[in-house]
Amino acid sequence: MDKYLKETKMLDYSNANIQQLIRERRWKNINEFERLKSIYDFVRDEILFGYNIDDNVPASKVLADGYGQCNTKGTLFMALLRACNIPCRVLLKLKFRHQYYIQIKHHLLHSCRLP
Repeated sequence: MDKYLKETKMLDYSNANIQQLIRERRWKNINEFERLKSIYDFVRDEILFGYNIDDNVPASKVLADGYGQCNTKGTLFMALLRACNIPCRVLLKLKFRHQYYIQIKHHLLHSCRLP
């Protein structure tokens, strides 16, 4: 599971603004289920829907923009989960018309239908 906690170019959770958000929300101080729910609610409700300059922008850019579509909101969601010690990854389901899911431990969260 350690590989699903690693920082990547897009999941850049060591970014100062991401770390500040995690501290302000105190996500590391609450139980795992409430942490996951709170992070999900933040991305769903406080990051507006809008199209970023590219689908491959890092999580820190999505947070700075304050908006994103399903792909980029998913990037921010995954970066926040990993930063808060919740392993996750993307699973592509090509036979289901390019839908993708975010796997969090043994659970799947439907994220988006890709074009």
